[in-house]
Amino acid sequence: MSREDRLAGAVRVTLALDEGAGGDLVTGSVRDVSSSAFFLEQEEPPAVGVEGRFELMDASGIVLETGTFRVVLSQPGLGAGVEILHLSAHSLRPPAPSGVFEAPEPPEEPAQAQAVRVPTLLHGKDLADVFAIGIDLGTSNTCAAVDEDGKGRLLVTRQGERKMPSMLSLLDDGKLAVGSAAARRGVLYPERTVYGSKRLLGCSYEPELAREMQGHFAYPLVEMKGRVFGAALASRRLSMEDVARHLLAAVRANAEAELGRTVEYAVITVPAHFGEAQRAAVRSAARGAGLTVLRLLAEPTAAAIAYGHERDEHARLVVFDLGGGTFDLTLLDVSRKRFEVVATGGDLFLGGLDLDDSVAAFLLERFQRDVRSPIEPTPQQVARLREVAEECKLSLSVQPKTSAHLPHFAEVNGRPVDLSETISREDLEILAAPLLDRMMTITAEVLEGQGVSPRDIDHVVLVGGMTRMPAVQARVEAYFGRRPSLRMHPDEAVALGAARAARAGRGHQLVDVLPLSIGVATPGRRFLRLLARNTQVPVSREFVLPRSEGAPEEEVVPLFQGERPDATANEYLGSLVITGMPEGAQGGIALTLKLDAESVLSASASMAEGGAALTLSLERERPVDVILAALGDYDGPDFERHVARPRSGLALLFDRFRALFGG
Repeated sequence: MSREDRLAGAVRVTLALDEGAGGDLVTGSVRDVSSSAFFLEQEEPPAVGVEGRFELMDASGIVLETGTFRVVLSQPGLGAGVEILHLSAHSLRPPAPSGVFEAPEPPEEPAQAQAVRVPTLLHGKDLADVFAIGIDLGTSNTCAAVDEDGKGRLLVTRQGERKMPSMLSLLDDGKLAVGSAAARRGVLYPERTVYGSKRLLGCSYEPELAREMQGHFAYPLVEMKGRVFGAALASRRLSMEDVARHLLAAVRANAEAELGRTVEYAVITVPAHFGEAQRAAVRSAARGAGLTVLRLLAEPTAAAIAYGHERDEHARLVVFDLGGGTFDLTLLDVSRKRFEVVATGGDLFLGGLDLDDSVAAFLLERFQRDVRSPIEPTPQQVARLREVAEECKLSLSVQPKTSAHLPHFAEVNGRPVDLSETISREDLEILAAPLLDRMMTITAEVLEGQGVSPRDIDHVVLVGGMTRMPAVQARVEAYFGRRPSLRMHPDEAVALGAARAARAGRGHQLVDVLPLSIGVATPGRRFLRLLARNTQVPVSREFVLPRSEGAPEEEVVPLFQGERPDATANEYLGSLVITGMPEGAQGGIALTLKLDAESVLSASASMAEGGAALTLSLERERPVDVILAALGDYDGPDFERHVARPRSGLALLFDRFRALFGG
């Protein structure tokens, strides 16, 4: 494909203005795109002479070209004529012929392992000798960055893209397509293409949760070894950790091709409210991809590092991270190079994918109204609806109305009929209102829990693709009484912050908190918190647990993470199995729980009387139902077992067609 043909698909642009012009980001739709210039449609365009960097994108958000620009014409109310000065190196590079990639299978790990004890990851190496990259493993897209001499830059894929779709697709020959190659197959082969896997990464498989989530995915969700979620793709089953492993292996291969050197170490970002099981799954996936994780860094903290890079100030920040699948709200205190997380909150099931589902349901309902006929959608039709819904969402961030067109969408009375609908920004904001309400509820809970008012906040930082939506920006501005910062690229800030944290010698001091409480199940199935959420880490606490009647040789302590009073409604981390009690020993067991600076858990046990050391291991595969049966039925206060979150419009609409999704 020629450069001219590729640029013909450009519909949007992001301009990063130079510091002399305020350093802001300007986004808008484009027309008249040529090899040397384009016209930006903007009510308040930049002034003539303004320079900076540009990024041209197609309707699906794929970056077509990047480089530097100069404004040569400015017409208020209409837009700006923009001259292309230079192209980035990857814009000149032809696309790679194939996106097929297969990560090697990781070595088999024993089913029973010693309770997590954090190893010395660098094995005595001086940190200054270690080269590392930053990786933002996102729900919708994954990207990597490197910090060179204090300047961060995103690494491009072998297809010349700055971000890689977090998707994987099974080919007919059993190989796997990753990234853009998988995304292109998503519409034709939705049952064989994995997307949104990060939402279930490391989560314990529960039939009730699987039934609730299946409506969001065209591929069948299944239970895998270790009671975790997986995807059934025709002849092959992959756990969500397997999917992450393949994605990270592709990122590593792309980085090595771009940098011309081996990449062994990385700082990988995770949602701030990711629990122990989710973080362990990311570490394991990275290890399987041949990467040593120097640190798991909370995504909002990474964004704060990018925002506060080289700033010499004391400030209190709130970071909104609203991406494709998750929402994080983090309150931080920043002082020079010290980044201290004060509190965090979030939702693993709140993001752009949910809004895509609602828009897709809206379009389908309009279509059924127009043709006066009910439609039982196939998985391919669902995938086409989701694809056009995302395009509409992106377009409505820069224009008041847009059109959705799907040729030959369905057969009605024996003839093919196109789906052709118009959707306005007002329609989108009505559909988004429940999601935005939840976002602001979480925001208020985090701040109020710390006794902080919106007036106490110095800076509000937006990251994540969904924060481009004007309604999101308006809600944030109304709550805090000030405009949020838009000077960082919402899709790139997290990766760039991770790269800066990865660079040796930068001297960042990062202080984090435990995102969710950790505790044990007690009689009546009640959840006893041992380590409360928002406890600053690292931390070490000792607790004395009574021994079971009859003084058995083995004590089994089910460990959970969450906030609900019924232990079984929280995330099951595994069972601590304690053995080696001396014969005739009396008294309880002293259990020590430690969290390192990244909230990674380790544990040890000894006899409370005498201090004799005991053997402790963590087992995830031991049937938790059998263990909990001895604790009896739940006898605590009433509560809502699952987090109150509205079903997406598409999930509700397609409940009766779930058999199509393999559920």
